[in-house]
Amino acid sequence: MNFDQAREQMVEEQLHARGIHDERVLAAMRRVPRHLFVETALQRRAYDDTPLPIGQDQTISQPYMVALMSVLLELKGHERVLEIGTGSGYQAAVLAELGSPLAALGAIGWVWWRNRPRGPGDPEETMTAFRRFGSALASRPEDHRRF
Repeated sequence: MNFDQAREQMVEEQLHARGIHDERVLAAMRRVPRHLFVETALQRRAYDDTPLPIGQDQTISQPYMVALMSVLLELKGHERVLEIGTGSGYQAAVLAELGSPLAALGAIGWVWWRNRPRGPGDPEETMTAFRRFGSALASRPEDHRRF
């Protein structure tokens, strides 16, 4: 499967065609590889117009909802963003692509860890955005700018 092509099709058919016209948000959605935020078994469905399960009765949000929420924030790049309930980390990655300093908190750390972005090399070196603090995970803004 060509994930780059699927991602571009998602942006054009699910987002732009349904009224998402903020070029910064569309560009962020083009850059963040959603298939890396879901389990390997679900990667072929990563760009479908639907939420997908990530464990603990949670889902990664439908791409349209991620784009819509990002547009509604009207971020210009100088605001500080705190995301609570990070889940897979996909929304946080999209927001980080918009250039605002971002901190993300998630209470169920293993959900993110199991669904973390994967790439060449050690997984901890691939994306070390999340640090454990008691029963929550927190991230540093500079760690999100990896895509």
